[in-house]
Amino acid sequence: MNSEKRIIGLDLVRFLAALGIVAYHYFFIGPIQGFYANDVFQPAAFWGEFGVDIFFILSGAVILFSTERKNTPYAFLKGRIFRIYPAFMICSGITVLTGMIMPGTAKRDLMFRWINSLTLCNDLWGVQPLSSIYWTLMVEMKFYILAAIIMKLGIWAKYKYHILFSWTCLGILNAFGMKWTWLDTVLNTKYAGHFTLGIIICLLYKGQKNRIMLPILGESIWLIYRNCISYTEWIRGIYEGGGANCSDIDILFVTITIALILYFAAGVTSESKTVNRMVPCLGAWSYTIYLLHADFGYFIRTQYYNRLIVWAPKLADVVNEHIIMAVAVMASLVLSYAVLQAADRIGKMIVQRFGEKSRD
Repeated sequence: MNSEKRIIGLDLVRFLAALGIVAYHYFFIGPIQGFYANDVFQPAAFWGEFGVDIFFILSGAVILFSTERKNTPYAFLKGRIFRIYPAFMICSGITVLTGMIMPGTAKRDLMFRWINSLTLCNDLWGVQPLSSIYWTLMVEMKFYILAAIIMKLGIWAKYKYHILFSWTCLGILNAFGMKWTWLDTVLNTKYAGHFTLGIIICLLYKGQKNRIMLPILGESIWLIYRNCISYTEWIRGIYEGGGANCSDIDILFVTITIALILYFAAGVTSESKTVNRMVPCLGAWSYTIYLLHADFGYFIRTQYYNRLIVWAPKLADVVNEHIIMAVAVMASLVLSYAVLQAADRIGKMIVQRFGEKSRD
């Protein structure tokens, strides 16, 4: 992994956010869906869902660095695709293969959703993604396209604060008044607060300050908070309470805390070569962890109960659900790291082949 121009504090936060998402899916959603009977970790694991919000915020910071290092929108988009696509291809391939193995799978539908998911835009024509967690990639892709358009127009340097302020204003208006689905589809207004907060944190890291930053920060945090409230209400509705035992004040506090953690993390540095080599690797690892953990963990569990127990019934006396959960977690982490290494090699070959000189 290339560690140049990485902010190690943000890479570490990204990795911890990925682990939080794993905890959320395994120990919060798991008990709700019957995947795991023990709900003792459920109250704490709920907060792992905020890892997705952290990912979006960090994407805002990453994109600002990326656009500054690329001369053209084409180079920017090409760099993004080279960065995310090798790992996505491998992870989605593993997901579709394990899905084919599981009993009762509609294989034709699985292949159809996989092929559409490879476009990273399948939500535009209403096709469900291969995995339920892939929706975040579609949000990211919309943001990349918006960034490329702004690069093409050449208006960022002069009007960046006007753009960010207008974008978050539209997000607030659409959330509380207009509720135009097409506006969110075109301008990604639902997550404008996340990406904008990341951009502002990055600008502050670079020493840039402007009086309009304060209202932009306020709008961004409010939009993130409202998104989290909406999600929590959805969880409570779809799962009849769903174990989300927190107040709106709790969510606001956590939202502000996340913003502060990311701000201070942006300033974390180290003189250690080992730290500067390993932490960016953890940051990159978070991507494959996210892509694999949910579906592969479910695959591990179903294979144990549908095949191993049938073949060797005495295993049930030795291997309980806690051991299966531990195996699912560890297997997901090990496989995701192996995928990271393979994707990194493939990415480097693509970069050499097509002349891309820098990765972020």
